[in-house]
Amino acid sequence: MREKPAFRMHSKADSTLLGPLTSCKPEMLFNEEKNNLPLALSLYIPKNLGPDYSYLLIKEISLYAEKFGSCKAQKTWLRGTPLYSLSSAEITEISFITASHFQMDEDSYSEYGFECSLNDINENNLALMKGLRFTTLSLNLDIQTTPKETEVETALKLIKQFNFRDIHCHLNTGTIDQSKLNRWLHLLSNHKISLIEIIGLKAEISDPLPLDKISGDMKERGYILLGDRFFVKEDHPLVRSKQKNKLQYIPNVGISHQGIEDWLGIGIGAIGKVGHAYYQNVPQKTEYVANLSKGKLPICCSGQHLTKESMHTWELTQQLYCLHQIHLPNTQNESTTFKNIQETLGNACKNGWMYKKGNYFYIKNNGLNHIREICHSLQAH
Repeated sequence: MREKPAFRMHSKADSTLLGPLTSCKPEMLFNEEKNNLPLALSLYIPKNLGPDYSYLLIKEISLYAEKFGSCKAQKTWLRGTPLYSLSSAEITEISFITASHFQMDEDSYSEYGFECSLNDINENNLALMKGLRFTTLSLNLDIQTTPKETEVETALKLIKQFNFRDIHCHLNTGTIDQSKLNRWLHLLSNHKISLIEIIGLKAEISDPLPLDKISGDMKERGYILLGDRFFVKEDHPLVRSKQKNKLQYIPNVGISHQGIEDWLGIGIGAIGKVGHAYYQNVPQKTEYVANLSKGKLPICCSGQHLTKESMHTWELTQQLYCLHQIHLPNTQNESTTFKNIQETLGNACKNGWMYKKGNYFYIKNNGLNHIREICHSLQAH
């Protein structure tokens, strides 16, 4: 029995997507020769980890710089609570150290971003991040706690004054009703938020919010659905990537254009991807410090696709999730895995969620509500 890596994901759905991985030694992540393609960096900054946490992040960044040499960073993100947990001096130092090791690769897909909450939005914080040349602000809104719409309006107007290239918003919906969600989506679309992620559209609850209805409403406002929760403006570069069939989904990170193979997760509990393998850092600060003090990356588990069948199934799942279609050519493949894939797609067609045309299976409009279900069924094989 092959051992499975014990990832601790924030999302149950993402845990399922990584279910087929088989455990591997962390050293195997770095065995292949690097191709010098741009990479992505995600620095995880939780709350209450002490005044030495920025120093520890810098130490881990330096270890990755030794392994990846002169690779450029096409995306760099400060995730979690950077403006709450770090001082302006610490954010500045981390920014400069990161840039010194991984030069920013500037093109239409590049992002230099930070996450924040409504309480973080003030002139001093925004001036700091703008001065450090951050291009993208990602606002986390938990609308279950009913923030006043006037407060959000005021924050968005202030953000607009600083001319960040992109504004993202992550809406945690919980169990709110559709009319309330529509009011928030109307507010955000009026402010031309470039990417809106709706978190909490759970198919397993008794009265889930229908994604097909939300998608139709958002299309009228000039937004396109990517995956099962990301709405982007029609002129967004990711829409062009979808039109070219060039999207990928990175569990625990989000949806992106293709071309980045390595997504380095840095910090306590961080999740990352190197090539086709995934890893997660230790969850406790004592373990994190102990590893770094030995000059060792603080990885506690890692996993990879061990077989061609597993890798092929993952690629098909990526197609379905990102593009809402799957290309399955006619072959003489008699493997159990291939038969199970055909059965899953056939059942989706019988349920009225997909339809077949030539060698392609396409998601129907009402099938948008079942994307994760079909993906999970594919991965189960």
